[in-house]
Amino acid sequence: LGPGAAAEALTRYDAAHLSVTGSTVVISECGSDASPAPPGTGLLGLARAWLIAGARSVVGSRWAAPDDSGGGLFESFYRNLRGGDRGMPVAGALRAAELEMLRSNSWRARPRYWASFIDVGKE
Repeated sequence: LGPGAAAEALTRYDAAHLSVTGSTVVISECGSDASPAPPGTGLLGLARAWLIAGARSVVGSRWAAPDDSGGGLFESFYRNLRGGDRGMPVAGALRAAELEMLRSNSWRARPRYWASFIDVGKE
């Protein structure tokens, strides 16, 4: 948010000039359908910018997915990613989280909720 709590966009140029060496970047696009995306700001453009900035991995959504504040995909993803000595690589943690959602026997099992997320990275 900018001055006066006005929404601002982080451009791919802005992202590429940050230093995020070795990090994992998660692009949350739950509100992306609220306005048209400027040219070049799609997932691949933003992922490339974060990789240029030094990220080892970028997780993002290929289409707008429902936001879930509790017990959802990203709670499982982060749990798998951190897992102590058993922590998984980013792609493995995302896959395990997606499988957990698929097997949940709840609304989260629908591919619309979890299948849009991908990992782009250097692993």
